[in-house]
Amino acid sequence: MPHAIELYLDPVSETFVRRIWDDLLWAGLPSLAAYGTHAHRPHVSLSVCGRAVGNEAARGVSEALGESAVPIELSGVGTFPGGRGVVFLAVAVDEALIRVHRGVDDALRRAGIVPWDYYAPGRWVPHCTLAMGMPPERLGEAMAIALRGGLPLSARAIDVAVVDVANGATSLHARLC
Repeated sequence: MPHAIELYLDPVSETFVRRIWDDLLWAGLPSLAAYGTHAHRPHVSLSVCGRAVGNEAARGVSEALGESAVPIELSGVGTFPGGRGVVFLAVAVDEALIRVHRGVDDALRRAGIVPWDYYAPGRWVPHCTLAMGMPPERLGEAMAIALRGGLPLSARAIDVAVVDVANGATSLHARLC
C-alpha cells in the first residue's frame, strides 16, 4: 500500500485550499475534498513510497525537516500530462525546499525505502493537489476556479505526517514549529 510523506499547511493556507476544494465540488467537479474517505488534508507531498514507512525512516525524515516551519509559496495552477486529470496548486521551488526534499529522500533511502520515481530529486514537482480524475474537457474550468482564490499565497508547512495514500489515515504525525 503506498504511503506518502506529507507537509500540512498552516491554518490560513489550509482554509484557502479547502475553499477551492469546495468551489470545485459546487461546480460539479472532482475535488480532493470528496476523494476516498474524505480524510485528506491540504498538503505538499515530499515523497510517495510503495510500502509503509517504519520508525527508522520516520526518524530520518524528522531529522531532515528539523523543527522549523517550511516556507511554501503557492504560486499558480497546473495539471500533469496524461489521463489522470490531476489539477494542483504549483509550489515555487527554492533552495530551502530542495534541501528539505533531498534530506527526506536520503533518509528514506538510508532506511531501504525507494520512493516512486516521480518524487526523486530532479524529477519531483512540488504541488498541492486540488483534484484527481478531472475530465479533460473541464480542466480549464477547474483551473479558472482555482485562480479566483488570489494567488500567489505565502504559506508555511507546520506539520509532517506519514499518510496511507488510499484512505488518508496518518500513521506518524509531528509538528515542525
